[in-house]
Amino acid sequence: MPPSKVVPFLPAALERETRSILDHAEVFDIASYGWLNESDPDPKFIGHAMWQVDQPSIDHEALFGERPVRRRPRELEGAILGVGEELETRGVQDARLIEPTSSLRLFGAQIFSDIDRRNGIVHDVATRMAKMKRESVSELQERFDREQLHGFTPSPMPEDEPSWIAAHETRTNQLRSDLDGSVQEIIDWYRLLINASNAVFQVEYWSRALAQ
Repeated sequence: MPPSKVVPFLPAALERETRSILDHAEVFDIASYGWLNESDPDPKFIGHAMWQVDQPSIDHEALFGERPVRRRPRELEGAILGVGEELETRGVQDARLIEPTSSLRLFGAQIFSDIDRRNGIVHDVATRMAKMKRESVSELQERFDREQLHGFTPSPMPEDEPSWIAAHETRTNQLRSDLDGSVQEIIDWYRLLINASNAVFQVEYWSRALAQ
């Protein structure tokens, strides 16, 4: 198949492969959490189910000037969206709020402690790939200059081919191990955010329900 025919299929193929890897790692779209099946909420992620079926209504089209504002939002809605210090006066001692508010303190501390590590992983992976590309370009430049003077000479096979293959496999496995470790840390970070948002959604729902 000519390259011009292959290129249009690459984005879809890449998306399928990425989705397969994420599914294998049990990393799903945030909208996928909250349900055991089509009708039963998942107790472990009840906050996500609450948010999906009963979140505060904001007319985004009106907000961005795409149509007139159809109704005047109540003061309560603004207060709910900025829970903050008002939460205690709206029932923070209720049993349904105690657990998620307590867990938010722990999630918050862990999230902020992991931010630098997460940024470091992204930087390390990005710079490593850039370094490998620079080295490849430099090698090709040197070979081009040399071949302009002396012509092309095929690279000879190494004298000790088994040792060369073993060294290459060791290096490849090390790179794969480093990448897999970084990927796992990013997956753990994502799961932490899913659990933290679950607690946030519960606080939002019950603080709004108790205030009515």
